[in-house]
Amino acid sequence: MKKIIKLTVINAGGEFTGGVIADEYTKEMLREKINEGSVDTSMKFDDETFFEASDHTSILHNYGPNIPGATILIEESHDIDKEDDYDREYDEISSSDIDETEVNQFSSSNPCFDDDTSDYSEDDLVFYSKKNEKRIQYPIVIEIDGDGFELSNVYIGSMNMDETISGDEIIEDVLYIPKNKAIEYTKEYLKDDYDSECSLIECLSDIFCNSELSELKEKIRNNHLIVPEEIEGKGEWENNYIKITDINGEVLFEE
Repeated sequence: MKKIIKLTVINAGGEFTGGVIADEYTKEMLREKINEGSVDTSMKFDDETFFEASDHTSILHNYGPNIPGATILIEESHDIDKEDDYDREYDEISSSDIDETEVNQFSSSNPCFDDDTSDYSEDDLVFYSKKNEKRIQYPIVIEIDGDGFELSNVYIGSMNMDETISGDEIIEDVLYIPKNKAIEYTKEYLKDDYDSECSLIECLSDIFCNSELSELKEKIRNNHLIVPEEIEGKGEWENNYIKITDINGEVLFEE
């Protein structure tokens, strides 16, 4: 009998952005705001035009809960014929700290600003922002046959922010990879170095972060990525953190 498994990752987290500001007018207005000490992630300039940090995301943009310390909530439903998840009735199966489960964790990206600044003007700006929010819920839904669901087949990748704005590790990808496919991808990655003691989780960070392995990464994502349902938090930002640097990394504003 088919059923629906809902896995929800719950923790504090937030919205994170990072991008280069190259537009001359926007740079001028931002420098005025820096001098005034009145920079925000969303603000109105003197000519009534608006600035939104979320419009400048050439380096990074992510919203979700932190993976370290997250709670993993597992629920199941037999309302297989209901397409809208809000119409399904769920029974709770378990609720545990992620480190107490068999869920696999790996670093799926670690964004940073390009060391090669030749494509930028010397007066370009780099704008980073972080807006904290409590109790963000990141739900994914999996349709399975019978008792075929295994937590050990779940792989959660996080975007690490330590090269840009903070030490946060924010959820980025959730994959459901059966054992036989995990072995297949591990063999493809390790080639002649593969043996039966090797596991996919030991390889995934390199597969996802190494640009030379992008073809294998996309194959895994195309076959196993589970797109989340609506991501929701407490509904109010706890605070804003902003850092603006010049193109060479010198901090011009931080608050």
